[in-house]
Amino acid sequence: MEITNASSRSNVIAFKTHRAADMTLTSADTWTDVEWDLKIDDECIGDIDYYHAGEVDEDKSIIVIGNTDKLFHVNGCVHSEYNGVSATSVIIASRIMFSMDSGSTWTEARCLQSNTELIRQANEVGTQHYLGTIRADGETWIKLQVRASSTDLIFSGWTTFDNPVAITMTVATV
Repeated sequence: MEITNASSRSNVIAFKTHRAADMTLTSADTWTDVEWDLKIDDECIGDIDYYHAGEVDEDKSIIVIGNTDKLFHVNGCVHSEYNGVSATSVIIASRIMFSMDSGSTWTEARCLQSNTELIRQANEVGTQHYLGTIRADGETWIKLQVRASSTDLIFSGWTTFDNPVAITMTVATV
């Protein structure tokens, strides 16, 4: 999307982040927050950032949308690699959670869940996408959680690419 003037840009809020490092799960069938490790600064505009960005208590698993009343498109992908034995059925799932009360309660966002069950072969790789919308009404916190039915599955970028990432999220006003 090309932004042609400053006044139209002032209405845009956007944030892009990646998990570049591999992510392993400590236990199977448990929702785990994704902690992001690469913010794409030139694709971030407006009042949206990690929780307490740059401060001692910064939490890169939570993205905070500033006080606004807008609809946001949320999308991304999860890249997996299975390192277990062949012919094993593995379920992979992801979901977006949001909070409108500073993290006291979290709600699973409708239509921002993704899951798949596959018979995995050793060293098999795959990509799972998620996309949908969230309405921000005041300050809104969001996070991505992942789970798998086997700890032999890791989230990992494919090293054939110049910039491999394990997990990606983009949040932008509609």
